[in-house]
Amino acid sequence: MAGITGKANIRQLLRSVGQVQGIQSRELLKPDAQGGNRGLVITICMVTAFGLWLLLSLNDPGEIRLELRTAVANMPDDIAFAETPARSVMASVQGDVLTLFKLKFRPPLYTIDASQDITDSNMAVNWPQGITADFDSPQITLEREPRSRRTVPIVSRVDIQPASGYALFGDAALTPDSVTVTGASSIVDRVHSWSTASVRRAGIKDSLNFEVPLVDSLTGLLTLTHSRTVLSAKAHRFTEGIRELRVIVTDIPNSENVVDLDPSRVAVIFHAPLDQFDAVRESEDFIALVSYEAIRLDTTGSVIPQIRLPVDLLVRHVGTQPASLNYYVNTGLQ
Repeated sequence: MAGITGKANIRQLLRSVGQVQGIQSRELLKPDAQGGNRGLVITICMVTAFGLWLLLSLNDPGEIRLELRTAVANMPDDIAFAETPARSVMASVQGDVLTLFKLKFRPPLYTIDASQDITDSNMAVNWPQGITADFDSPQITLEREPRSRRTVPIVSRVDIQPASGYALFGDAALTPDSVTVTGASSIVDRVHSWSTASVRRAGIKDSLNFEVPLVDSLTGLLTLTHSRTVLSAKAHRFTEGIRELRVIVTDIPNSENVVDLDPSRVAVIFHAPLDQFDAVRESEDFIALVSYEAIRLDTTGSVIPQIRLPVDLLVRHVGTQPASLNYYVNTGLQ
């Protein structure tokens, strides 16, 4: 009752101020040496009236729409989310205009209780006194599962383009080359590798060593033991060579079986660094092979020779001429 009487008194005062403003406005039309003072009085009356109106309005009820940012609390150590909870929720908020004005610029957090399967929206926000809210989602259901972990290899998505006349011999190295992922069991079980971000480096002529970020997919569901790895590679100036090799047939089951290849020799095209070129040309570990099992299983009448490269030298197989060989098997039967 006191609140209603107070508002009535304020409205009566506003009407009085309005009457004063009307009188003063009429007086301004008359010539008077004190006109400047009257203008000041009118200004004060107008400011006072506006202040009283604002005070009256701020006590009136109102309603606004608020987007509340969510925050997760009370997450158990052995539980993880199988789906990311909502990052925000919408609500229609009612209360006095002054409090609503403050909430518009500093909305409270919506706290998701991760220890429970369901979060009640009415219990998730600490509202100021006198504020009520109607949520678009009265509750949030959480998809929770037991937490598990596994270590998976890191797959490089770095595209390295050496400069003209240079080449990489072997794959670039990653340190570390694996990462441990942690999260909901149903998600972790489907992760078999983790990729780096896509990066391209061109014109490489020497050693390359730099950090590469890991992709940030499944953020919020999986955590990684580290977010970056170091890639190392080296480009070498190379030259091309050709080496002629006799093709060896391996694993012949019977010494009486004779296999003739046509042709019996192949030309192997290779790339090697300049400082290792001669060693590659002379290495006894540079071999062309055809297994007897490949001949036995063949249905086309020709086989492809396999090239074994020296493991202690930097060499890259480019091609073989001819690419396939005819064969003839003599079993020794008359």
